[in-house]
Amino acid sequence: MAPPDRLTRHAQERIGDRLSTAPDEVAAILDHDLAVLLGTDSGRLHRLFFSPADEQCFVAVQDQEKGDVVTILPLDYHSSLAWEVPLEAQERAELLLLGSKRSAAQAAEREEPPSDPEPPNATTTGGESAGSGTFRIRCYVLTPDGQIRGRGLGSMPLARVGGDLSVVPKFDDVLAEIRQRVEETLQQDEMLELVFVTRRDETVTIDDSRRWGR
Repeated sequence: MAPPDRLTRHAQERIGDRLSTAPDEVAAILDHDLAVLLGTDSGRLHRLFFSPADEQCFVAVQDQEKGDVVTILPLDYHSSLAWEVPLEAQERAELLLLGSKRSAAQAAEREEPPSDPEPPNATTTGGESAGSGTFRIRCYVLTPDGQIRGRGLGSMPLARVGGDLSVVPKFDDVLAEIRQRVEETLQQDEMLELVFVTRRDETVTIDDSRRWGR
């Protein structure tokens, strides 16, 4: 189990760098034991969990005695630093989380009365204004072994681009931060395309990877 205060500062920073899922959501996944135990190494548990926002699995490395989550590793990092994660374990982790979400949604539908319809002039679903919330940054890469994989590059406040993903390339400070994330995350991978996604599933794809330092 890993309550929110058990995420070390380093683990929270790695979540911000590598995942589109927020730290408190990761903590909740681990706290509800929606993870697959891969094994232990030097007194640390290696727990595999699925991040729905990134559509892939990550490994939480957790101190077995204190319970502190010390870091979060992408699967390729884990393969290099520890051991390969079997596909079967990845599928189990995904089923654990998605099965739990489906059960919760079905229970809510049975217990809660229908909500009032949204006013016609509402700006977005959930009561958010057009420039509120965050957008996720995700890229697709070609790995050295010839596989195409998705990589999460974290998220940013939507307000930083005025609520309009199509104008992201016009903001130099945003470009600089994205470029830094690309360089820190991709290593030897060749980036194929960059994708921005909001919580409302608005998606903008940038095909020219040369802009991002790759």
